[in-house]
Amino acid sequence: SYDNFKFTVEGQWKVNPNWEFTDTIAVAWSDEFTLYQDYAYINGYSTDTSRAKVNAEKGVAYDVDLQLGKKEESILLIAKVYKNNSTGTANVVGEYGHVELAARDISVSFSGGSGGAEIGMSVGIVDNLNMAVPDYEDFTY
Repeated sequence: SYDNFKFTVEGQWKVNPNWEFTDTIAVAWSDEFTLYQDYAYINGYSTDTSRAKVNAEKGVAYDVDLQLGKKEESILLIAKVYKNNSTGTANVVGEYGHVELAARDISVSFSGGSGGAEIGMSVGIVDNLNMAVPDYEDFTY
């Protein structure tokens, strides 16, 4: 006989992105539970998600394709797992990674010589992976 469990991870954001990037949501577990079904959806629709990585005994991750102009507020990842009828204590962790992009201040340079004076300006781009606070759960089964 098998014991079945459903692990749920939710990521929420307050402001939609200014650029389209792909975020990632993931769930991982201990104690060799085996994945038998998984899915992820944004605001109830799975069209903007795709499985990014899976290890049936350890975890699953989904890419989240945030779209400009769409009212998107949250992502939900569901992983259904089973294990032979046994007892123990397991750990489950969920994480959501959000891509951020910003411009740095303008850099200015001067040059001059026999050909005349020049001013150079450039702006750098900074990227960052903003990790949501991971959500941990220990449970006895």
